[in-house]
Amino acid sequence: RLERAVSIDPTSTYGYYYLARVKLLRHEMNQAVGFAGRAVALSGRADRGWQSRAYTLQGEVFEGVGRYRDARESYTRALRADSTNLSARVGLVRVTPSQPIAPLAE
Repeated sequence: RLERAVSIDPTSTYGYYYLARVKLLRHEMNQAVGFAGRAVALSGRADRGWQSRAYTLQGEVFEGVGRYRDARESYTRALRADSTNLSARVGLVRVTPSQPIAPLAE
């Protein structure tokens, strides 16, 4: 049904967003990457909250295929669109390499 919906309205951010979400859940990663990218491309027409959600989903998809640099960029863009997006914050922490912890001075 979602594929039919975007064939009827190929400018639907929401249709592509949910298609990407379904493909991610089914581990159909190549399709998830494409649909998430389309959702992001169209998200400028939506409100900032939806734009943030689209970037967060794109980050999740990139993370799922091991494209951590791209995931960091998507999560960062999600936070620029909506700084209160907790999913994007958590995702960014997951894909950001940690710095070694310096030993405590005695």
